[in-house]
Amino acid sequence: MAVFRMGGPRRTFPRPRRPSSIRSRARAASPAGVKLESWLNTYTPPLASGGNVGVSGEVQDGVYAHIHGLSAGCSEALHRMLGYEKEYAVQRTKCTDERTWQRFRGTLEANMLHDLGKTTLQMHADLLNVANSISNNLSHLRTAASEESKLAAMY
Repeated sequence: MAVFRMGGPRRTFPRPRRPSSIRSRARAASPAGVKLESWLNTYTPPLASGGNVGVSGEVQDGVYAHIHGLSAGCSEALHRMLGYEKEYAVQRTKCTDERTWQRFRGTLEANMLHDLGKTTLQMHADLLNVANSISNNLSHLRTAASEESKLAAMY
């Protein structure tokens, strides 16, 4: 555990995870977000219909926005991780002097770890937003009993 003092009481934070474990968790969370988006679309009314008196389209749209933010954030984080890995490989091949590489490597790894820390905090916040928005609004969402009621609920 690393201990940091940031102007207040001592706070203890866990050390950053390895990039490969963060990458695998981001890869797992991105399709989960897509599945949550399609799950949300099984409820009536569909987002395209704009809602009705019983279910506000804005409620469903708000939940959908949180879920989409999770999926988009995971995809963006994976792209940034791959960009850092590419930069690492390119610079390693370009640097012929070992001392120069060691200096540059430390800076590059510090940037990578900062980005990974930012990614994990953002994913955690997105997951909390999704969980809170679903739990707060689940009573407003209902499934349609049949195709006829789906059509009736749309108008």
